[in-house]
Amino acid sequence: MRTATAALSALAFACAAALPASAACSASVEIGKLVYDPLALEATQLPGAVDLRCTGLTQPTTMQVSISAGVSGDPAHRTLVSDGPDVLRYAILLADGTPWGDGLGGAAPFTVSVVGRHARIPFVAVVPPHQLIGEGVYGDDLTVTLEY
Repeated sequence: MRTATAALSALAFACAAALPASAACSASVEIGKLVYDPLALEATQLPGAVDLRCTGLTQPTTMQVSISAGVSGDPAHRTLVSDGPDVLRYAILLADGTPWGDGLGGAAPFTVSVVGRHARIPFVAVVPPHQLIGEGVYGDDLTVTLEY
């Protein structure tokens, strides 16, 4: 059995703010490691979440949270890459099955209302079956952007 290990990592966070000077928000991404079996009959799924933490908010605040396209340049056609020639196609889906991205290619940002100091946005990374790839470590570099 051949397997590939994939890492999805958010390496940068960008914020565009229009809040009082005393307010600040940050994001962190929780996701594990994916072990992919090219011979599996069904898609491989890996749950994750983006956690938003805010201070200084005095009222509910609506935020738009987007995830960049990564190395593929297209959030509707994401790829995990390795040191070799192979790529592994995958998607990031919100809880309702909507592709999550930055507005390009049909993968929309997510709008959330932060009440208090915390909001959590669950998602799932989905890797379609039957991708014949070489063994190795595959990854993608993503940027999570908060606009509030």
